[in-house]
Amino acid sequence: KSVSAQSVKLATEPTTFITMTGGSIKVDGTLNTSGGLGGDIELISETGNLIVTGAIASSGGAGGAAGNIRLNSEGLIDVASTITANGGSNANAGDITLDSQKSIKVGAAITADAGAGASGDAGHISITAVDDIKTAGLNSRSSFFSAPGQHAAGSITLVGGTISGTGAITTNAYHGLHNGGTLHRGHGDGGAVNLTSTQGDITVNGAIDTSGGLPGAEGQNTNNAGDITINSAGNFKTTATITADAGLFATGDAGHISICLLYTSPSPRDRTR
Repeated sequence: KSVSAQSVKLATEPTTFITMTGGSIKVDGTLNTSGGLGGDIELISETGNLIVTGAIASSGGAGGAAGNIRLNSEGLIDVASTITANGGSNANAGDITLDSQKSIKVGAAITADAGAGASGDAGHISITAVDDIKTAGLNSRSSFFSAPGQHAAGSITLVGGTISGTGAITTNAYHGLHNGGTLHRGHGDGGAVNLTSTQGDITVNGAIDTSGGLPGAEGQNTNNAGDITINSAGNFKTTATITADAGLFATGDAGHISICLLYTSPSPRDRTR
């Protein structure tokens, strides 16, 4: 049967979590388990669609790790606002997983940052759909304050029939604001980005950046960039830069960038002739 709910905000206890399972799920509002320790959020739609009209958040507070967010649907997944699982100070971000047997649409940014002021690892973002994936920006950045060589950005993986309208994708060492608002690069490793379409085009309306951070004192500790792998069954289009450098003054390795068009016969290119 279907599950219908309005906004849910739970107290920030270590055991706090939200779980919904039903034939279809609709939440008219937000789901929020953020606080000292962010709680896990799991929504499973067994036969129908999964719709959330507001934001989903499981971020950690001061000193607290974020919870994990998992959305699984036999139908489409449609989230109107942000999905956030940022880590608190000195704690890890949560992982965000979306899996649909149809299409996935997220109207605002998906973020699993370690966050400015945190020293934990960023979370991993995984989005899989049989049909189209359409999202705004995707962020899984390591912290500005992370110690060199100790903490890392997370990975971002998208696998769909097509990937359309995706915003900027960032898994770099966090470019945080520090010292009176000056923009600085952090010290962590960059994370990997993997984009795969099985039926058609991949379109990214923004930059892709997996750059590593700065080295420690006197070049101690290397900070590597993440690899970028793009496999498209159709065309690949981007409106901005693709960057996987080791960073200014960094002693780590740059990332590998691989773009492969997996045309079948007849390919989209052949059908236009």
